[in-house]
Amino acid sequence: MYRSIESTPLPEWVANKLPHGTKDRIVEKVIDNYRSRSEVGIKKYGTTLERTDLSFDDWCKHITEELMDATLYIERLREEYGEARIND
Repeated sequence: MYRSIESTPLPEWVANKLPHGTKDRIVEKVIDNYRSRSEVGIKKYGTTLERTDLSFDDWCKHITEELMDATLYIERLREEYGEARIND
């Protein structure tokens, strides 16, 4: 069962230390991951997502390929950890 944020408030010193101004350390971690991923992409491709050389269809193709990769990763994990649960 999930606990509501009201039931587990962050101490003020914790909330004030989060660098991006949120009160959620998970959100902070995701923001940091996005920033790191952006830097990797800029170094790899020499541009940002603000590039204008791709068509709508090109963008759709990119996201389709990324999501296809994601489903492969999920299936890999399900295969490995699903079997582990059955054998435990």
